[in-house]
Amino acid sequence: MVPGEPQELDSNVDPRYMIIRFSLVKSDRIRLIGAQNSLSGGVFGCGMLKRYKINSQKRMGMFTPQATSEHDAVARILTWVARLSLIGAVSFAPIMFIPVTSVPLLDGKLYIVAVLLCVALVVSALLVLRLGTLEVPTSATLAAGWLVFLAALVTAGLSGDVSDSLSSILGGTYTAGVIGVGIFTLTVMAITARHTATAVWVATLLLVTSAVLMFWHTLRLLLGFDLSFGLFPAQASSPLGSWSDVAILAAGLVLALLLSITHAGGRRWQRWAMLVALVAAVFVLLVINNTALWVLLGIISLSVVVMAITRRQSEPTPAFLAETKFGVSWLLVFAGVVFFGAMVVFLGGNTLQTWLANATDSSYVEVRPSVRASLDVVRGVWGEDALTGVGPGRYADAWRVHKSDTINQTIFWDTNFSSGHSFTLTQAAENGILGVAAWLLFMALLVISGVRTFLLTETVHKDVRYRLAQTSYVLAMFMWVSTFFANPSVTIFVLGCALTGLYIGLSFSIRPRQLFSLSLINNQRLSFVVVASLVLIMIAVIWVLQQMTEQLMAIAKQNQALTAGGTVEEISQQLAEAFALYQDDATARTDALLHTARVRQLLGVTEPTAEQQQAFQRSAVAAVRSSDTATQLDPTEPANWYTRVQAYSLLAQAEVEGALELAQAAAEEVRSRDPKSPQPDYIQAELALIAGDAATAREAASAAIQKKRDYTPALLLLAQIEINDGNVTDAITVTESVLSFEPSNPARWYQLGVLYQANNDLERAVAALSEAVRLDPDYANARYVRGLALAALGELDAARADLMRVQELNPGNEVVTAQLSQLDVAAAATSTPDALEPFDEAELDRTPESVSEAAAETDLVTTTTNTPEAVTTEE
Repeated sequence: MVPGEPQELDSNVDPRYMIIRFSLVKSDRIRLIGAQNSLSGGVFGCGMLKRYKINSQKRMGMFTPQATSEHDAVARILTWVARLSLIGAVSFAPIMFIPVTSVPLLDGKLYIVAVLLCVALVVSALLVLRLGTLEVPTSATLAAGWLVFLAALVTAGLSGDVSDSLSSILGGTYTAGVIGVGIFTLTVMAITARHTATAVWVATLLLVTSAVLMFWHTLRLLLGFDLSFGLFPAQASSPLGSWSDVAILAAGLVLALLLSITHAGGRRWQRWAMLVALVAAVFVLLVINNTALWVLLGIISLSVVVMAITRRQSEPTPAFLAETKFGVSWLLVFAGVVFFGAMVVFLGGNTLQTWLANATDSSYVEVRPSVRASLDVVRGVWGEDALTGVGPGRYADAWRVHKSDTINQTIFWDTNFSSGHSFTLTQAAENGILGVAAWLLFMALLVISGVRTFLLTETVHKDVRYRLAQTSYVLAMFMWVSTFFANPSVTIFVLGCALTGLYIGLSFSIRPRQLFSLSLINNQRLSFVVVASLVLIMIAVIWVLQQMTEQLMAIAKQNQALTAGGTVEEISQQLAEAFALYQDDATARTDALLHTARVRQLLGVTEPTAEQQQAFQRSAVAAVRSSDTATQLDPTEPANWYTRVQAYSLLAQAEVEGALELAQAAAEEVRSRDPKSPQPDYIQAELALIAGDAATAREAASAAIQKKRDYTPALLLLAQIEINDGNVTDAITVTESVLSFEPSNPARWYQLGVLYQANNDLERAVAALSEAVRLDPDYANARYVRGLALAALGELDAARADLMRVQELNPGNEVVTAQLSQLDVAAAATSTPDALEPFDEAELDRTPESVSEAAAETDLVTTTTNTPEAVTTEE
């Protein structure tokens, strides 16, 4: 025994003969040192222990945290609650969701994750207060993660739209709040994963839930089972999120199984279960057919196959090369399945993809901007603010302003993408150089950490912690690499952060490093500061959780109001309740559009009743009030200004004083925030017509056509202007231009036929009207006008056939009956029916069901029968 040095207590020594000596070091820790001696010495030592305890309590005051949780029941309960909350938040993320149709899938998933993380944080804070110590891993990668969050906070604060960039957590975009949730997950996991049992449970359950999700998709795709629970009607819909997210998770599961089989124990059923999970994941990947993922898996599986074959003759045989009963190693079987899948994809090509999509009814097309289009947006944003970008979650705003002009000539001209081609390009536009630098630093430090842990650190015994750290590191790197070529959802992002934290926590057992430690026992002032900080953090967490709850409830209530239906007043009341929960501009905008639609409907009533007049006034006031609220809450959102224009333009049509000027001012706001779209110019043209300024209207409509040459509303408006000015020839030219873009729209052919008839070109009128009737045999207006034109050309039998069909479609119509009578008289007199009375549309029987929505909005001359619903226009 060395005098003065700590010694282990001998179990054979009678406790009565123990002297307890104190070594009071700077940290005031107590070390009990045992030695054989007299009973009196033991009594003396016990007295010193009692006196030290009293003095320590006097110095610490009323706060007396416990030194260990080993014999503290409260501390043990808090520890288990924190660990279970974290396990639930991470391990069950792939399959958990709120089973309510009115709650968006990703919003509900992120809400559950945030709630569980908040519980883990609050309980962990209470545990720190209970034990009196706080230990955090000192990791450069972890620090870089918080730099990423700090960069997001800075860019959000300078974005000009703090509400959308910072405080909004739901919605599926990467706001500063969402990035904060991910980095917080990383931190909590890094702290908790130092406990090996917790790390094992997290990894194992995450593997199991991912496999369950693959089985679920396989059953739906392969066997046709529904299993939708009323929430996932399409084959490409998933509890995880998008089909691309499923592909990323399936590829991650394949990598995890390839790594896990090398660590699997001797239980054969576990290996067979893992093989079944691997086959299910490979099948799902075959159906989705993500080329980038298959290239990665093909390279890895080929490398593993070569390694397994070359090591087959080595002695002793590694556990993962242990043979199946068929004489083939398990690793070779696993890698062979993956490599076979890769070869099927590479050799099968589009033919295989088409066959699988048809066989499984899972056709899916991912629409996202190309790399070139995304780079155009990044260049535009960096040209204005390279350092901080447009702000987190505001990619749609950048897309509207900086997208290429050629996008307007595609079918995606009116699509406001909320993300770029990949997560990295999206972050470049949203967070600028500051955000990109923070992300690159984070990933670079993660790579360096892995090299130092697995390549530069000598490890004699590679136990379960080493293998789990290795697996989690590979999966984390895979998740982060996927951000360069894919747009993973928030769920995949949180899982990537969790796997990174899992690796950081486990790496301390492989490469020991210093921990950042705070002891509340030693310093009374420090303890007060820490306690106060933890209390404030808990209050902040509860407040954030309350905000998320109110926001989610508001979204659910708004969706319920729109799907359940009812009167305008009933829907508006539900929207008002949703707005009271969470003041969101989207809710106010929806309410404004609801009342605007009724105002537009009531404006078409020629002789409104007193009740209708009151309803008009109520809806007009509500539309203006809600549109004003929306623009006040988020003046950067063009949709809010579009809604304001609609509200005031309808009032301008009703000749409300000052409404036209307010509509024009709102239209200027739209033009400044959506400069690449033809819609602002079209709106200006409409407002100019209301003001009676045909020249300005013609100029604005032409500007809209210059931005998008096939923009049908502007073309039709220009044709209407030419007709009003008596320029029928120009109107015909414009309508023919419209038909070059809409050759299958019968309403356009009808319009052209009417214009030809007005220009006394009857043969072309008959040809155009015949095309309209071919596309819609029950097009009553087209048949009627064609009948008149045929009668004028002397083809009386054909004219009578058209009029008879019109009479069948409009039974009891006196105008058609009179025209038929005149036609009979003209035929009997063998004369031409030039004296036939002109057709008066207003006299035909019309019902709301007889005119399609598309025709009502786009036709210069409305129809009397329904246009096929399959015919759509740009509007």
